[in-house]
Amino acid sequence: MSDRLEYMLNLGPTTAERLAEVGIATPDELRQVGAIEAWARLYRLGRAGLSRNALYALDGAISDLRWNRLPAARRRELDAAWRRICEELS
Repeated sequence: MSDRLEYMLNLGPTTAERLAEVGIATPDELRQVGAIEAWARLYRLGRAGLSRNALYALDGAISDLRWNRLPAARRRELDAAWRRICEELS
């Protein structure tokens, strides 16, 4: 298992850089923070183009699943969190 974010499934160098900007520099830190909080931190930075799929990608990275293979129940949970965060921060 790598200690570099950009080697996690669904992530790359740009996402790893952005996560580092919000205090998440390793896969273990991402797992501890969780996808929803990590996405919320990025959203608070005002990242242009930060989509719901980015939240799926973070969750998939933690679960070691392609973002589009997340179970439907988990996607519904993520969708609810995405809506809540967008409403809170808009």
